Amino acid sequence: MPRSPRHPSPALKGASAGTAALLAFALAAPGTAAADTSETANPLEGNRGFLVVVEGDAELAGNESEGPIAVGGDLTFGPYNIAAHTTGAYTADGDDRPSALVVNGSVDLGGSEGELKVLQNGYVKVGDTTGTEISTTDSNDAQVNTVVSAPGARESNPRITLTTRQSEESVTSEAFDVAALFPAYRDRAEALSSCENTVVPLGTGDGEPASPPFGPGANVTLPLEAGANVWNVDAEDLADLEVITFDDEPSADSPLLVNVDTSGVDGEFEWSTPNMAGIGLEDARYVLFNFGDAELVTFTPDSRTLEGTVFAPGAEVNWLSASNIQGAVVAASFGHGSLTAGVTNDGELHNGDFAGELPVCGGGDEPTGGPSDGPSDDPSEEPSEEGSENPSEEPSDPQDPSGNPSDPASPEPTEPDEGGLPVTGSNLAALVVVAVVLVGAGAAAFVLGRRRKA
Repeated sequence: MPRSPRHPSPALKGASAGTAALLAFALAAPGTAAADTSETANPLEGNRGFLVVVEGDAELAGNESEGPIAVGGDLTFGPYNIAAHTTGAYTADGDDRPSALVVNGSVDLGGSEGELKVLQNGYVKVGDTTGTEISTTDSNDAQVNTVVSAPGARESNPRITLTTRQSEESVTSEAFDVAALFPAYRDRAEALSSCENTVVPLGTGDGEPASPPFGPGANVTLPLEAGANVWNVDAEDLADLEVITFDDEPSADSPLLVNVDTSGVDGEFEWSTPNMAGIGLEDARYVLFNFGDAELVTFTPDSRTLEGTVFAPGAEVNWLSASNIQGAVVAASFGHGSLTAGVTNDGELHNGDFAGELPVCGGGDEPTGGPSDGPSDDPSEEPSEEGSENPSEEPSDPQDPSGNPSDPASPEPTEPDEGGLPVTGSNLAALVVVAVVLVGAGAAAFVLGRRRKA
């Protein structure tokens, strides 16, 4: 005679239901664990292709930025070139050229020296023009390239000179709100800091794991693997390193996130950057140094070229070295050189803006970009280096006085995704453990019930 189907005991039913509920909650929770790499994003999304994005004030004292610069506060400058290789792709409402320099605040001519040149026929935006004059004609009323200077001082320094003719109305028209990007950027920096470490440095030469403290003058190799690579390192240990060697180049498939913990130096980090061997500009596009808890980051005059992007949205950042940054800069305030310290023949900002995707390890909203985002990010509108749209009315100056070979232009900025970086949810591992315990308890109850019936 066929047996009737057996039904599980009430205890086993309860355990199974509890297990299913817990697993469903765990799988539905956004950002379930710091090490979850199933979702990735570019932390610089929303920057509209600017190589340097500064929430507050900026001082550009020397030497050059190969890409465009956006400043949310006031600008002070010395002899400096902007957009030596590309103007970027941000074109404001009503304009027909990209803006290579955006200043939401004012231009501090009283504190500036020399000439700031905006190259590649890029436009300029200035939010507060108090104490300045925007001229598009010379003393003979001939149409000439635009100059921003003190009133009546078009031919004198300090001044900002363009290599195209931009109307005063265009210079003073509204640009996007740079500072509006930074609440989300700070959230992202904090979230990235919560990513679990995946990179164990090796002693260069012996291949053995190198545990901190490394000791002054240490040389380590960073082994990278496919997928996102995360190296969490204390500022004091990072400062010990003389050489960081890359046997494996960072790439789109294996980007590197370096989380620098500055809590041991009270958020103020002076760093003489080490020699970074084995990588160059194209590789640097996939390296990001995240200073998530820093308030002040100073790159000392003896720093070597930094291969990667400086992501310090909550910090004042100062670059005082004659070497270069091969990457972007995101900072609360920024000094490239220093007029007061006499650092005016500084290094360059090379056009290696971050192009990688990093794991979404924690919370962070997308930046809104302010009320005026501009209608076009189409790089097809970017002017050529050969001259302006109307050469007869727009005399041109040399485009690249540095003579450096061109790097690839900044990639077209992507629009931020809805929702952005999710908030970290419950710990998946803990939920799974509880589920397993419930299953075991239910099974034990089921077995005990069968014995009693026997």
